[in-house]
Parts: sequence; structure tokens; C-alpha cells
Amino acid sequence: MGENKNRGPHQAKNKPLNYGSSDAIFGESISVQDPNASADERKTVILDEDLEGLEFEDRVWLYWKRNKTFIVSLIVLAFAVIIGKHAWISYTEARDNSIASEFADADTFEKRAEFAKSNSGIPAAGLALLENADSLFDANKFAEAAEVYKSASQNLGGVPMYGRALLGEAISVLKSGKVEEAQKLLASVAENAEALSYSAEAAYHLGILQFADGKTDEAKKSFESVLQNPNAGQWSALASAQLNRISK
Repeated sequence: MGENKNRGPHQAKNKPLNYGSSDAIFGESISVQDPNASADERKTVILDEDLEGLEFEDRVWLYWKRNKTFIVSLIVLAFAVIIGKHAWISYTEARDNSIASEFADADTFEKRAEFAKSNSGIPAAGLALLENADSLFDANKFAEAAEVYKSASQNLGGVPMYGRALLGEAISVLKSGKVEEAQKLLASVAENAEALSYSAEAAYHLGILQFADGKTDEAKKSFESVLQNPNAGQWSALASAQLNRISK
């Protein structure tokens, strides 16, 4: 019987003899080791020793019979992941195109405010609010502008205009007459690396206010921080000029 145990189902010369159906070698109807065993004694699991001596194609077939449910499940899952990924990409592309179209159509203060409300949390909403804040600032409505600049910054995290919104809030607060609060906001922006060049501008304005209050040492530190800022640009020259003025 040891010879019959190792015969596979794919070749006529290897067909199992007197084992009932071909499913017998897969542990479904009769024992490979003992074809005369009773139904209660027949094993339901194929052991590694049952693969010994089988040809490659029979090993593959046997593996498929033992694991087909698991394999099919993996295939279905893989297709679900692929389909889901493409569906998500299609959705986001369609959504982005829709948002871009809505943003372009938001050509009034009210429409921009509504657009920002409907799309809160994304940079496009922040840009719409930033434009509205600028309109309020130009109209000398500084207290209102400060609030809208603040809202804009909350939607612009991680993009260059983030610092622009922070600085806009600080300057609006300053213009509304709240000098002490404005200095705190300017100091916060000056220390914020994510504000990029706007951090240098904030430090410069802070230095000007400190110098006007007679806080020469603090002003000097603010101007020096501008010179140390790699994104300072034109503010570096202005800060250097102020430092020369202080030294005289």
C-alpha cells in the first residue's frame, strides 16, 4: 500500500486503485494509508508525508484542494483592494475638479464665505477666507479682518500662505489698537518656522514696535533674528538698517 499512497491523480498509470472517487486522496472520502478503514477512522487532514513521492503537478493539485477556499479569499480580497483604490482615486479626482470649479465661481465675498464653510479644512477654503480677510482689511474693518485671517490660517496649515494669514491676523490686531496683543501674535509668528518668510517680516515689525517703546535690547534681538532667518529676503536688509540705527 505504500506504493499506492504516492500515486497522483493526473496520470492514468498513477490513478488510485480501489479508492472510490478521485477525491479519496484528499482526505474527503477514504484514508490514503488504509483504504479499508471505517468511516470513523478516515482522516480529514492531509499530512506532509502524504506528499512524498508525488509528481509536481499532483502536489500543486493537492495544495489547491487543501487551500482553495483560502486562495480564493485572497484573490477576492486583492481585487477588492484594487477596485477600492481606483474608486477612491476616481472619487478624489472628481471631488478636486468639483472643488476647483466651485472655487472659481466664488467671485464675491458672500460666495467665498459660503465656499469656505462648505469646504472647511482644506487649503482652498483657507484661500477663500484669506481673500475675504484682505477685503475687510482694505475696508479698515480690522477687528473683523483679524477673525477671518485667523480662520484662514486654520485651513492653510502646511501651505506657504499659512504664514501670510498668521501675519495678517497680527497686523489687523495691531491696526485695531490692541498693541500688546499684536506684539504677542507677532512674536508667535516670528518663532514659527512654518511661516517661512512671513516669520522674518513678523520679527521685523515686532522690532519696530519694541524700539518705539524704548525696548532697545529686545528690538535688537528681534532684528538679529531676521538676519538669521534663511527666508528673510528683503527683510534682512531692512533689519540690518535698523540695527545700524540702534548702534548710533
